[in-house]
Amino acid sequence: MAFIFAPNDNDTLLTGTANNDTIFGAAGNDSLVGLGGRDVLFGDEGDNSLLGGIGDDTLLDGLGNSTLSGGEGNDFVGSIGGNDLMQGDAGDDTLISGETIGGANKSTTLLGGLGDDVIIGGAGKDSVDGGDGFDFLIGFDADDSISGGDGSDFVFGDNGNDNLKGEFGSDFLAGGAGNDLIDGGDGFDIVSYGAATTPVLVNLATGIATGEGTDTLIGIEDIGGSSGDDSLAGNTSNNYIIGLAGNDSLLGLDGSDFLFGGDGNDFLSGGSGSDFFSGGSGNNTLDGGEGFDLVSYDGATSPVAANLTIGTATGEGTDNLIGIEDIDGGSGNDSLTGNTNVNFLSGLAGNDFLSGLDGEDFLFGGDGNDILNGGAGDDWLSGGAGDNSLNGGLGDDFVFGGDGNNTLAGGGGADFLLGGAGNDFYQLDGTTAQGSIISDIGGTNSLSIPGVTLSLTLAPGTTGLGRDGTSLVIDLNQDGTVNDLDVEIVDFFATETGTTPGIGVIQTLGNFSSTEIFSSFAVSPPPPPPQPLPPTPTPLTPPTPTPPPTPPTPPPIPPTPPIPPTP
Repeated sequence: MAFIFAPNDNDTLLTGTANNDTIFGAAGNDSLVGLGGRDVLFGDEGDNSLLGGIGDDTLLDGLGNSTLSGGEGNDFVGSIGGNDLMQGDAGDDTLISGETIGGANKSTTLLGGLGDDVIIGGAGKDSVDGGDGFDFLIGFDADDSISGGDGSDFVFGDNGNDNLKGEFGSDFLAGGAGNDLIDGGDGFDIVSYGAATTPVLVNLATGIATGEGTDTLIGIEDIGGSSGDDSLAGNTSNNYIIGLAGNDSLLGLDGSDFLFGGDGNDFLSGGSGSDFFSGGSGNNTLDGGEGFDLVSYDGATSPVAANLTIGTATGEGTDNLIGIEDIDGGSGNDSLTGNTNVNFLSGLAGNDFLSGLDGEDFLFGGDGNDILNGGAGDDWLSGGAGDNSLNGGLGDDFVFGGDGNNTLAGGGGADFLLGGAGNDFYQLDGTTAQGSIISDIGGTNSLSIPGVTLSLTLAPGTTGLGRDGTSLVIDLNQDGTVNDLDVEIVDFFATETGTTPGIGVIQTLGNFSSTEIFSSFAVSPPPPPPQPLPPTPTPLTPPTPTPPPTPPTPPPIPPTPPIPPTP
């Protein structure tokens, strides 16, 4: 390690070594070159040139108009004052200018270069370019020009009339106080007013935002509001709009939008497109508009009761649901009820009750012991984890129990019942279940078909039992052949060999009671049939949904290296 000092106040070229060097300039216009190692370069007064070279270097300059280049490595580059050019070059660099480390600054150009950089301007009119990588850029006071460059960047103008550009990548931009020009560039970019002290009015369709000044918005897709009562409107793109606190009005307009109300009594309108709503706490109005729209209570810590037929969801407040087709529950024991449209209902965690009612519905129980009722229509039911009770209702339904010990009832129609790995109980209506298929991958299972009598003669009102390859076939139409009006249990037999004379021909097995049938095929006697479906539970409370994740904390700003005493 070497300490190298300028001999006098004249212009001096000082060059380090391949080791860790400390080089001090003097009052003249000095050129300091660190070469290899972790070097520390002090420019002192004058218009200096500092080059760190290879390694993680520290470059500090005084009041002159200097050029500071970190070179390769993760460098710290700081300047007290002057019209400086500061460059991080390759590596994850930190560049700090002006009064943040003492003194005022006139105008500085700060270039991050390659890597994930932290750049903080000073009191003057700074020009900042993050370059490649994930950069964190702040202009501070005065009218700054800040460009994120390539990568997804955080760009903050702070005070002054700033010009902010996200460039390439999905960027986070906040103009601060003043009349700012904010251009997102390529990618999905968000403008944030989270630090605003007054309510804001933002309209992406017109490209104007007012509140902390008048901002011009270009190439912005997403909005973050303030803690006040904001009015936030999207455009024809797919917008993320976040109200935060306050009684906010969020309008998605065209596109498939994601609207998050936050705290307060909010009004959320999706417009055209298939939209996602999370109202948050308070008494909210959620208007889906056109398209297939979803209201989510994911992240709720207490039960939720949402009913699309009557258009309400109750909880920490009372939400008014208009034009909503789909619901996501929370982690509690939720009650979700559809309407006559095609509904997607997802219970997520908890012991949930889901009822599709009319229409072709998709019901997902999630974790917990759930009750799923498809209702009328051709429905798709999936119980998920837990011991679930699933009833397809009228229509040709697909019913999947999951890995628990499930009860699966097809209801009327040609249903497909798949039990999963647990010990499942199947129930089919013998008068309406023609064309149904049962498939199971494990466990000790039971089957009940009320409304039929087994008979060898296949008289009216009776059924026959036979085999088709590896499938067990229950002949409900008594014609002695396999067709769409039979009930088929697939993979019931281990092999295709047996007494069946040919594919499509049923060999009747004889007159058996239901107990004898279950015993003959090593199937447990059926448990009691499922109980009638419970009435819709009393509405419960929806909690505040979880908003989109907060942008990650930028890398910490390293402390200012101490300036050693003059030798």
